[in-house]
Order: sequence, then C-alpha cells, then structure tokens
Amino acid sequence: MEMYFSIGFGYLEQTLIPAVVVWLMAACVQRALLCRTHRAVSSAKFAGQLGAELLFIWYTVAILKITGIIGMAFRLDWARNAVRAFRLTVPFAGGSMLMITLNLLLFVPFGFLLPMAIRWERWNWRWALLAGFGTSLVIETLQLFGGRLSEIDDLIINTLGTLTGFLLWRACHRILHGGNRSRALLAGTATVLSAALVLFGLSFLANGDQIQAAEDALYTEMGHRDEELNAIVEAYLYTPEGRMKIADEGIYSCCYSCAGLDFGNAAGHYVQTAAEILEYDRLFEVFFASPQRYTFYNNHELVLDGVSHLLFDLDNGTVWYGGDGGDFDGALRYEDKEHPFQPDESIAETIAEWEQART
Repeated sequence: MEMYFSIGFGYLEQTLIPAVVVWLMAACVQRALLCRTHRAVSSAKFAGQLGAELLFIWYTVAILKITGIIGMAFRLDWARNAVRAFRLTVPFAGGSMLMITLNLLLFVPFGFLLPMAIRWERWNWRWALLAGFGTSLVIETLQLFGGRLSEIDDLIINTLGTLTGFLLWRACHRILHGGNRSRALLAGTATVLSAALVLFGLSFLANGDQIQAAEDALYTEMGHRDEELNAIVEAYLYTPEGRMKIADEGIYSCCYSCAGLDFGNAAGHYVQTAAEILEYDRLFEVFFASPQRYTFYNNHELVLDGVSHLLFDLDNGTVWYGGDGGDFDGALRYEDKEHPFQPDESIAETIAEWEQART
C-alpha cells in the first residue's frame, strides 16, 4: 500500500500546475460574476473560498490522472468490445480488498472538499451520494472508451468514499462552527467506524488478493526475484560493432529486470522458433551461476527449466535460452500483428547512460 500512496503523491505533484491554471480561470470568472451582481464579499471569505476551490480542483485533476482519464486515448470500438465482454456478477466477489480500500480512500478527500469548494445551502448526504455516484459514473464510462476496465465495484466504492468524506466534513464543520460538538464528534467517529465495518464485511467477498497470492506462488515469472538477480555472473551487450561485457551490476540488473518483465507480461504472445541467430542490432545476454526455472501466469503451457543463460533481442523481443552446455536449446518469438513489439525505453536509456560513461 505504501507504493500506491507514493505513486498518488507523485500524481499530485504532476497535476499541480494544470490545476492552478484551471483554478485561475475559474477564479477570474467567479470574480467577474460577483462584480456583475454587485454582491459584497469580504476579502478573507473570498480568499478562503478560492483556497478551497484550488484544493478541490487540484484533487479532482489528480483523480482524473490516477484513473487514467488524463492522457488516455478514446476509441468507440474499445467501448463496444467492453460492453460485449461485460458479464453481470456479484459485486466485489473475487475482487482485490487492497484496491477496494484504496478506491474508497481516494474519494474520501473528494467528498470532504466538495462542500467546501461548492458552497450550497442544500448540501446533505443524499446530494453528496448523488455527486459521488455521478462523478464515478463519468469516470467509469470514459474508461470504457479508453480500453480500460470499468467495474460496478468501483462505482459503488467510489460513491461510498465520497459519502464518507462528506459526512466527515459535516462533522468537522459542526465542531468548528459552534454546533453540538460532542454530537458532531460522535457522528464523525461513527462515520469512520461504519466505513471500516463496510470494508470488513466486504473482505469476506473480496478474496481476490488471496487467490492472486496463491496463483503467484505457482509462477516464478522472470526478472524480479532477488535470488534470480543475485545468480547473474556475467552480462554482455551485442551490437554490430561487437560484444561488450557489462561489469556494472546495477546496469545489467536493471536491463535484465526490464527485459524479463517485458517478456513475462507478453508471454502469451510468444511461440517457439528455431534457435539460430540471424541479423540483429542490439542483443543482451546474461549467464547464471545456477540453473533457473520459469513459469508464467499468462502462458501456463510455457515452462523454461534448467536455464543457465538467456539472450534478448531488444528490438524485436525474441528470447533465446540454453542450459550449461553453452548452446541455445530453443528460442521464443513475439507474434502479435495487432500490437507489434515495442522496445523498452528504460533499457535503451540505461544502456545509453552506460555507453556514455564508458567513453
């Protein structure tokens, strides 16, 4: 969960400038409307309102970035395919409790900031519920056109997160503005406990994390196990100019991790081919001190056993593998005409830095 919070704060940093631009435009429009209607508003109150609006706009833009809406390409055929593939299931059954919790926490600040930024005397829990539902519905609908998964689970839990945030705001508002403070404190505590109780109840349905952990234990994948990285004894880069040994552990570990993960993620698109090596531009080879075994989550039939060295074609994705004898036992070629192999930019940047340091 710590990793997800770190990513979230990174998105907040990235969206600050776009949010400020949107906020400035909204502030100018708001100021013009106030002047036109001759409404007298104190400077302190107006500044406080603008501050709340900035936080709300900033957080909303961050949500759009986190959910992939900002920067997403939209296509009608993706939405059609998603609708055809839709199957009605029991909400949250088999879902990830981690992702459910994160989605709820993501929308709590949204619900808290909403009544602060949009001053409206009629705000109540029903309107907050509707606002959260509408916002989540827009996001889930746009994700359909962006080729991402849209789930009823997200719609429900995002709405619940917004409602939780609103109820916490109402409790804080009553505490700070002379309401029945003890009652407001009790309401805020009850809100937190209710949300925790809902998550606890959902944990009996959402067992996806346990299922995933059990499945992960069956598959070793490639490129991310510490014992695998520590077993590397030699690494080489091949170019048309010749063969170069990579002695820097950080460089070859990074290249191998990226190449291995790329291969594992696309393992379902690989087919067996001849082990001969034809023309190439860039090859990356690693040797292990002990034989490695690889099984893959998205290609159960593919098993590589007794692998002592691997050779990756960094441009077309072909992978050669072999045992202790030094020769290659076989090769795997990437085949997906609709989605051609894309060279990993991280590997290219790492190698470029290494080559620059050598000169």
